[in-house]
Amino acid sequence: MAYKSIFDYELTYPQTVKNSYLSSAGYYDDGDLGLNGVGFENRRLLFAPSADGTQKSAQFMAKLDVDICNQPRYLINQCEVDIELLPNESNFLIVAPGATNHKYHLEILACKLYIKKIELMDSLAFDIAKKLELKPARYPMRKTSLKSLFISENRTEFNANLWMDQVPRRVVLGMVKNADFVGSQKTHPFNFQHFNLRDISITAGGVTFPAAPYSLDFPNGKYVRIYHDMQEAIGYAGL
Repeated sequence: MAYKSIFDYELTYPQTVKNSYLSSAGYYDDGDLGLNGVGFENRRLLFAPSADGTQKSAQFMAKLDVDICNQPRYLINQCEVDIELLPNESNFLIVAPGATNHKYHLEILACKLYIKKIELMDSLAFDIAKKLELKPARYPMRKTSLKSLFISENRTEFNANLWMDQVPRRVVLGMVKNADFVGSQKTHPFNFQHFNLRDISITAGGVTFPAAPYSLDFPNGKYVRIYHDMQEAIGYAGL
């Protein structure tokens, strides 16, 4: 789900928030994706040994980027929630100098979960308890899902089934090299590229979106319409 989180950070938060609050989660805007980038240097300094050679650890704090934690609703009392955290491989998480033969590993020393709660009025708590005796609580949730697709080399056309049930309200597409997706300490996993894409469309229920086809030419800078549509879809065009 790392790509889901980076989409959320890149497309949801304004630049001022990226440069301040998101640093508590370990996010730093890269600028240059290479090892000379500002983001790489800021992250490196978090773990770089001090002047006397003492090794350092870093502390981060971020929300759980899962559907149930992104809903503006409270859970009822005595609700059991199982949370399983599966970190990505270190080769995916760490970008290291290519000239060195060292293998770096990210180790989690401790992990805590902070949960906020509210105090209900006795009358409201009693009403909720009475309703729960009649039927279980139901929560409408906005579901998000992530799907990875592989496109082989020298392909000029590619079709894929993105979903089999409900039509999503929004589709976000990102393309990276396969080596970056698999993970290597010599490559950046979030190095999104256009790969000279010329056209893209989605068909759902016999209707094709967008109605007017895109005509893209990235090498010559002709992609303003698809960029505008992206900003409009995430809510920035109306600001």
